[in-house]
Amino acid sequence: MGGDMVAGTDFVDALKVFEHHEDTHGIIIVGEIGGYAEEEAAEWIKEYRKRCSSPKPIAAVVGGQPIKPGYVMGHAGAWIGRAQNSAKEKYKALESAGATMVDHPSQFGEVMTRALKVTSSRPSSPSSSTSQRREYHTSSHRSPPTKSQRRALHLPARHAETLLTDRGIPLTRTTIADSDQRLLSIAIDRSSRAPSFLACPTTDPERLSATAKYFPFDFSAGVNASVSTLAHALYDIFIMHEGLYIGVKISLPSSGSDLLVHDPEFIFDDSALKSGGRHAELHALRDVSPTALDPAELRAEADGIVYVKLGMHADSQSYDPSYNIGTLVNGAGLAMNTVDALALRGGRAANFLDTGGKATSETVKRSFELLLADERVKVIFVNIFGGLTLGDMIARGILLAFQELGLEKKGVPVVVRIRGTNEEEGQRILKESGLNIWAFDGFDEAAAKCVELARGGDEGSWIPANGSPFPSQVPAYVHRAPISSLNTIIGERERNSCGSSWDLLWIFSAIFSAIFSASFWMEHI
Repeated sequence: MGGDMVAGTDFVDALKVFEHHEDTHGIIIVGEIGGYAEEEAAEWIKEYRKRCSSPKPIAAVVGGQPIKPGYVMGHAGAWIGRAQNSAKEKYKALESAGATMVDHPSQFGEVMTRALKVTSSRPSSPSSSTSQRREYHTSSHRSPPTKSQRRALHLPARHAETLLTDRGIPLTRTTIADSDQRLLSIAIDRSSRAPSFLACPTTDPERLSATAKYFPFDFSAGVNASVSTLAHALYDIFIMHEGLYIGVKISLPSSGSDLLVHDPEFIFDDSALKSGGRHAELHALRDVSPTALDPAELRAEADGIVYVKLGMHADSQSYDPSYNIGTLVNGAGLAMNTVDALALRGGRAANFLDTGGKATSETVKRSFELLLADERVKVIFVNIFGGLTLGDMIARGILLAFQELGLEKKGVPVVVRIRGTNEEEGQRILKESGLNIWAFDGFDEAAAKCVELARGGDEGSWIPANGSPFPSQVPAYVHRAPISSLNTIIGERERNSCGSSWDLLWIFSAIFSAIFSASFWMEHI
């Protein structure tokens, strides 16, 4: 259904269709942070399993567990708003409803195949869709709260105050006890697909989700005239400046009847400026100082890359060195899930990086530059599922990074998984490059290798990338070649000779592999 702020179709809409569609025998849900679609789907699944004696098996994944609070994760706009549940809570909701949970989309095939076999052999079983359960492990490290919405415009408090005072709402300078604070804001409610007033009797982050109340209203009709001056002011700012979240904390004074308004938090849609050039004067107020925004993240923006460093210590601006796996992924959902899945396997991603659907070979090279600038990175994981992004273009970008950034000299191993559009061409380019690249078809094998290398495991040489002579999914072989040979591959020009010792070595490896593979298949046919 996509990650738009105002969704056109939600999970429940789709589930109702799939329930009665005769050719649909199993259902897969791919969820992520933001909104309440996953929780609503979980409630529907519970009711469905009660009323149906032989329910269709449902498997699900939820992306966005080890995110950086306050950040928009990727081009698709995934972020956790006020009073919204975390990925872990969404995961538990779906699991308790009876969905079979996985930690990466690559596991759906195996899980669903097994579930469908169970339902076909025992059609009356009410628990057929729960043939597999996985525990959702989480890291003990928590990133500290941050005050910046990194992709959307998060207006500094002093500028937010100006917008309020212009509308007759002064801010109090009085220190208010947390127990006396309330929350009033306007945000997008994805479920009602409309802007909504959000009111909460507490500002405690742990209690927001359970106590918050949404009051949707129509964009065109506006709010009722009986709403207070403050609500009108928030509404005016929200509509006039294309807000995503416009909120303040309110308190009742010990004497008097006027509300005390404080701690404004204003977030605006940056696509208004980027796509339409609107509100330039407002977006010029953005705080881009190093204390508010990491310089590397700002540089990434200029290249159309969404890059977020992970692993910041809660008590300082320094980063935990154990977060040492650099990730380069296309698509916000896959990027979030890659970070999640590495954590489940004992690894820690140093970053979230979404190249976007319009990435070029130059974009890939710039992404490598960002990863290499982080001294913590011990291995780089390139995980690509090509849709708009072409597998061969990604491969050329990797070669460009090796050529221009001196990756081999830096000694940072690169693990690559390319699937989807033009995957065969991309895999061929990498295999013929002669570079020291660990290439895999399967995600589990690639992730395991990343964790091994990050822990200081032996890179190896001249062995299949997953260490097995006859893997179920045959990867590219690991070998080295002079960096000067990359020019012909990047430009897709044919080799004119095979006279060098490296070429002869590459040919010998290919012949040996072919003979070895042939003997294997002859033995097993």
